[in-house]
Amino acid sequence: MAAGESDANGVALGSATVLNGGTIKDAVGNAAVLTLNNVGSTAGVRVDSIAPTVISIATSGAGIVAGSGDLNAGHSVILTLNLSEAVNVDLTGGTPTMQLNDGGVATYAGGSGSSVLTFSYLVAAGENTSDLSVNQILLNAGTIRDLAGNDLTLPGGTVNPAGILQIDTHAPDIVAVSASPASGAVGAGQSVTITVALAEAVTLSGGAPTLSLNDNGIATFDAAATAALHDSSKLVFNYTVGAGDTLTSALAVTGIDLHGGAIGDLAGNAANLGNIATTFTGLAVIDSLVTAHADSNRVVAGQTVTADAAHGLLANDTDTNPADHVVVSAVNGLAGAVDHSIAGAYGSLTVHADGSYSYAASGGVTGVAYDNFTYTASNGHAAPSTSTLTVQVIGGNQNFVFVPAGGSATTGYGNTVLDGSAGGATITAASTFNAHEILIGGPGDTLIAGNYGRDTFVFAGDFGHNTINKFHTALDDIQLQASQFGSLANVFADLHQVGADTVLTLDATHVVTITNTALASLSSANFHLV
Repeated sequence: MAAGESDANGVALGSATVLNGGTIKDAVGNAAVLTLNNVGSTAGVRVDSIAPTVISIATSGAGIVAGSGDLNAGHSVILTLNLSEAVNVDLTGGTPTMQLNDGGVATYAGGSGSSVLTFSYLVAAGENTSDLSVNQILLNAGTIRDLAGNDLTLPGGTVNPAGILQIDTHAPDIVAVSASPASGAVGAGQSVTITVALAEAVTLSGGAPTLSLNDNGIATFDAAATAALHDSSKLVFNYTVGAGDTLTSALAVTGIDLHGGAIGDLAGNAANLGNIATTFTGLAVIDSLVTAHADSNRVVAGQTVTADAAHGLLANDTDTNPADHVVVSAVNGLAGAVDHSIAGAYGSLTVHADGSYSYAASGGVTGVAYDNFTYTASNGHAAPSTSTLTVQVIGGNQNFVFVPAGGSATTGYGNTVLDGSAGGATITAASTFNAHEILIGGPGDTLIAGNYGRDTFVFAGDFGHNTINKFHTALDDIQLQASQFGSLANVFADLHQVGADTVLTLDATHVVTITNTALASLSSANFHLV
């Protein structure tokens, strides 16, 4: 019998002997009769010289579905060895095992006498892999043979069972704890968002965790903010500064309380939260916070505009502690300027400690000009805050019209100022020979020049993106802030030809497009700085 021959139904003999060119004779030379008579049955004689082979390896057990799962230490995995035929397992010399790619070992558990053998594996700490596979099957001096005694042919390399079975025994670590705002100062009533980032995706079960802070405050878990991140490796906590919280120059997380809940990865490993303590250097907790906000007003040249305390500089400023008394402590950085007149470019300003002020405009302005001042708000114990007052000065010979956001207006046939600074407006200069029309741009405005006479287009402060149509290079001009552009040389450096249009770009958010106008047709007479 040769290797590879197999007859599961029993061998059978023919009725004659084939000589294949040879002879069979007796001693005197008589040829033998070749017909076989009375041959006994050989159906029970079976031939099997084919070794059994491994068809597949499958995994199963608690937490495993169709070969896939995510298991941590303590879980049991059954590895099923499917063979091409039934085998007998002889453990006399030793017990077969499987060497796994996570460093673990699966041990033979049963199945002798069948074509399905099972091996048992108990996941231990320190064993990790993204997808469990069998590196090698070891007999360990035991035997696995079919009923004819042929040894099992062992796989020559790694076998990866169907599905993705992750073995994860590593506890997820904290990789970062951050705060927003990251620096500055927060006072009573203000909020800080604290984000805890872990090395892998985690789940939260049970109670809602809280973070303890060094100012005796508590940050609570924010489920909605956490979900909004769409990143399951991060947890968001929210802290609102309380009036009685301890003042500190650097807010810090000192610990975490799970309140009976649990934070763990998808395999069930509890998160390692021992290094959650974090100090946010530069993020101070103060008893109050003053915030000054920009103010503006307008006045006709040669006249005076006033604002009482209820409508003055402090009216729109804020303090996180309602009990604080906020005052103006400096004008243009000078404490001595409070209650005293201070000269501006186009008039003089007097500011009082309660935020009331008066501005007397000079009479020399013929178009539109802007006077800018700074002021400082203080409550006497928290960090002061500085903002601005901008006074728009309008020439006395101009009729002023404020255009609401998204509105539209057309000048009359006299000298008119159309103020579109609220944005989204369409403002048009009437066609007149003798009048000087002034159009003030704002974010998203479209400004349209008249056919005759001088039109001035004014862009100041946060003017945004504007479009000028029908600009006449021989008649019209553009007024810009020297504080923004610096010089006419800078203005021309910011001008570019784009198709048929000339575009003035201060930065990405401040752009003026002059349609159907060649850059080469513009001169310094078309621009002036104030």
